[in-house]
Amino acid sequence: MSGENSVRLWVPILKSVACDDGRIRVEGIATDERLDLQDEVVKAVHDALEYSRAGWTKFDYDHGANHVGDVTEVCLMDGPEIASHFRDELNGQPVVGKGIYAAGYVLSIGDPALAPEDLKKAHFYLKSGSRMGFSIHGPVRERKQFIDKSGKSYTVAVPKFYSRIAITPHPVNMGAPCRMVKSLHDAFT
Repeated sequence: MSGENSVRLWVPILKSVACDDGRIRVEGIATDERLDLQDEVVKAVHDALEYSRAGWTKFDYDHGANHVGDVTEVCLMDGPEIASHFRDELNGQPVVGKGIYAAGYVLSIGDPALAPEDLKKAHFYLKSGSRMGFSIHGPVRERKQFIDKSGKSYTVAVPKFYSRIAITPHPVNMGAPCRMVKSLHDAFT
């Protein structure tokens, strides 16, 4: 049907991930290559992703001892792709270099009496809509010290692998947003 009064509407449709079992799906940028608040640049390197792709990388809450979820997907993303997918979460922050995209699930609470406090906090802050970020950690293959043109010292770290990704309200990398992925069903109810 075409004509003077017809309208075509194109909208993106995203895959809906239902979590009827109580888990929360999260995604974000675990790191990009900007200078963070601790004067460190963590390089986004492809060979450090194998540990995560094998299913061993875990989420924790704010660098706590307990793991609160499983990382199920990781990949390198270039700056423009990060800026496109996470424009709102970056809140005007520029993207620097490449980044590590990470996605997975925060575990269900199950029995609240037995659930670790970190798991309860992760659920609370994610469900409340609090702005959250990722913070990556793991062993480092190489560290180099540099001094910029203004005389400020900083470190460039090349990771061996990423053992944990913290879901945190205080990321040291301003380019590492974390967001809860809502299902299409939730968006319309």
